[in-house]
Amino acid sequence: METANIQERLKEFTIKSVEHFIREHPEKTFNGFAYDCNVEYAEINLCFNTDEYFQNTLRSYQNGSNKRHYLKEENITKLRYSVGDWAYQCYDSVDVLSPEELEAQTGHLTNEEWSLAMDQLLADCTQTLIDFTQTPTYALIPKTDAFIVLCIDHDEEVDEAIERINTMRAK
Repeated sequence: METANIQERLKEFTIKSVEHFIREHPEKTFNGFAYDCNVEYAEINLCFNTDEYFQNTLRSYQNGSNKRHYLKEENITKLRYSVGDWAYQCYDSVDVLSPEELEAQTGHLTNEEWSLAMDQLLADCTQTLIDFTQTPTYALIPKTDAFIVLCIDHDEEVDEAIERINTMRAK
């Protein structure tokens, strides 16, 4: 797949979308920004969360039927990174490849090659998010001290996504 084109397309989209979003929500301070990916369709969803929303969600879960589960620090961390529980889940979306482009680039691949191509696309998205954190637009986001960024595929465990972004940042 054309890594440079995908990354450039996604970065430009992210910059425009985030600038618009923070202009529309000037009163908010955020504790997280994420790419919630569905790589098999080359779909990237942008998400924001606030600490207030996270604390309300945590409190709700701690008062629910699984309250013991949400008293453990490990599970609280997983909840913090669970973009499905964020205030602004999938506030904007982009297909970094059209269905036709995706088919042309992956339709002929074996299952193993296809899986490697999807891993590469997720790595490209993760790198784009890392690169986005170095932009003036990222600097404009009102952030809490515990602000996080995450690139996660829809069927991926949070731990895997955290490990990938931390490994790629360290390079």
